[in-house]
Amino acid sequence: MNPSGEIITLSWHEKPNHKFNGHIFMSESESLLNLDGQITQLFKYSDTDLIGSHNLENVAMSLCAVKLLNIPDFDVKFLLEGFKPLPHRCENAGQINGVQYIDDSKGTNVAASITAMTSIKGRKIIILGGQGKGEDYAPLAQAVKNECECAILLGEEAGKIQESLTQANYKNFYRVSDMEEAVKLAAKLANPGMIVLLSPACTSWDMYKSYKARGEHFCKIVKELANNS
Repeated sequence: MNPSGEIITLSWHEKPNHKFNGHIFMSESESLLNLDGQITQLFKYSDTDLIGSHNLENVAMSLCAVKLLNIPDFDVKFLLEGFKPLPHRCENAGQINGVQYIDDSKGTNVAASITAMTSIKGRKIIILGGQGKGEDYAPLAQAVKNECECAILLGEEAGKIQESLTQANYKNFYRVSDMEEAVKLAAKLANPGMIVLLSPACTSWDMYKSYKARGEHFCKIVKELANNS
């Protein structure tokens, strides 16, 4: 809502239209704001290291708020270059042979992992599993079916997640014993242009002391693979 009380709306892939006053347009490469009959650029997606459409929406709404508050003399590109994603939240862990590795170890529930899968474009291999929270994995299985080339399962909940994937008629999954096996298998299965996403939909406590330790281990394995490639 802007200072005058008008609600600001947002949508993806609509063409900028002067009829949509007070609206943020999210295109393929940039975010535009239509305000009082003028359409201006909020930012280019290439100006930020943040990954995922949900994060791009957050940037757009934040920059819109800055404009509505009439804060003068701010350099959008400078601000975004200086803002780094928090660790283990859709964080870029590296690239090996054209495959991007993303650390979303903070995705410790079904909703968070679904958001990560659906907001990151591209063909994905997802690493799932850990200690559960008693959640229904049916929505997770449907998201995996829609978004991922395959799933790699580990930890205490691997069996339950496998059951949900099977019930969703999704068969392209693998069971592994630990994170190292998971990442190395993903590296073998992934082709250039694909994404390997760690977004477990579970806590880490069956194998790690925290989601941070799990994410750090994932990143360490990716780095070692990169050094040996």
